[in-house]
Amino acid sequence: KWRPAFTWRMPALAGGTAVVLAAYGRLVLCNPAVMQDGFGFNRYACIQMTNYKKNGFLVSFTGSIANLSIDTPTYFQPGLSGLYEVPPPAEEEPDIRETPHIIVVMSESYTDFRSIRDLPLTEPAMPFFDTLMARDNVVSGELLVSIFGGGTCNTEFEFLTGGSMLFLQDGVIPYSSYMKRPTHSVCSLLKEQGYRNVAVHPYIRTFWDRHTVYPNLGFDEFISMEDFEDPEIVRSFISDRSCFERIVEEFEQTGDDERLFLYAVTMQNHFPYYVDEDRLGGIQHHIQLNGLTDMESAEMYFSLLRQSDDALRYLVKYFEAQKEPVILVFFGDHLPGNNQELMPFYEYMFEGEIANLNLVQTRQMYETPFFVWSNTIDLPKQEIEIISPNLLGAYVLDAAGARMSPYFEYVNGLRSAVSAINSKTIIDTANRAYDRTNLSSDLESLMNRYWVYVYDNIVRDND
Repeated sequence: KWRPAFTWRMPALAGGTAVVLAAYGRLVLCNPAVMQDGFGFNRYACIQMTNYKKNGFLVSFTGSIANLSIDTPTYFQPGLSGLYEVPPPAEEEPDIRETPHIIVVMSESYTDFRSIRDLPLTEPAMPFFDTLMARDNVVSGELLVSIFGGGTCNTEFEFLTGGSMLFLQDGVIPYSSYMKRPTHSVCSLLKEQGYRNVAVHPYIRTFWDRHTVYPNLGFDEFISMEDFEDPEIVRSFISDRSCFERIVEEFEQTGDDERLFLYAVTMQNHFPYYVDEDRLGGIQHHIQLNGLTDMESAEMYFSLLRQSDDALRYLVKYFEAQKEPVILVFFGDHLPGNNQELMPFYEYMFEGEIANLNLVQTRQMYETPFFVWSNTIDLPKQEIEIISPNLLGAYVLDAAGARMSPYFEYVNGLRSAVSAINSKTIIDTANRAYDRTNLSSDLESLMNRYWVYVYDNIVRDND
């Protein structure tokens, strides 16, 4: 007599259990902190092949699709292809010799900590940078990024696409989650105007899926670490000097009737900053923090920063000597990673534990320096208090005299009301900070339209 009851209850019980397990499993599998702390899984978002190999299909796949859950914007309507059309020249096509080459350097972990407090360094870490900032033809300021200590490709994503991490899920990596089709970008826009587009990154070709993303952004060539012959090695990374020498090589290979857009991502100053004999190779400076203890890793970082400054001097001096117009854009991707070795330094900088930062200090954790300089173009001396990578990319197009699509016209136009945007914050031109929940009606209208454009360009049919 118990069998019929069992056969009825068992499917119900199994079904109910499956629902509970599925719900619980989603909460666990889609939570990177729980997976790492509770089960020992580490997410390898930067290289999906490694992610699947180390963690298996279920953990990797579930963690990836969790980031794809994005609601379509309320006001979205299909048929926005006109957003990406580059208008024809207003008059005759300008002489190519008057069009600037554009060189962009995103420098790994490049930070000016003096914007937070003075440092008792035994020698300057950025002497040439300081000299350059005093010149009349430099636009400079702070860059509000969306990441701290890692996730370089998200700063890169914002600069190249004009999109913003503000609209995407926490922890999402657009290069891995989207970017699977041709995507409108600074690169593709310049390509339509005759530029030869080259990406340089002296590290693993597949890192952050750049090998598949770059062609979809409009790059003609991707030079990775495999393409460097006998480069200078600092610790275990290709040096900034070798990276910049490759930039010069690409510039010299550009014909008189061509213009070069080159986007370089350096590696020399990447964490970790362990101070041991195996990791000191190639470091040419030894900067110390006077009177401070447990600062060996920070001292290594500042010594590396000085070596980057030497390389920057080489790059600027080279382009100063060129007759063809060049615009050089330089910025840091994020602050150096706060691993255990750097904890004493960060606690010194902020005079307390990182967990107890106030709002001003928290914002400083997401600010890196940037500058725009040209050898021949008259860029009026200007200090921009703060800007973000998405707005900086549009600014550079404008400064170069490029014809902008309606998409980038809109992004550039945001600067009349907005100074900077990152994944959590919108800063208006009066330096007031907002999050997505407390916007004024005017800012909300601007952001809603911006999200429609970003969704169409980045998310739609791209997952």
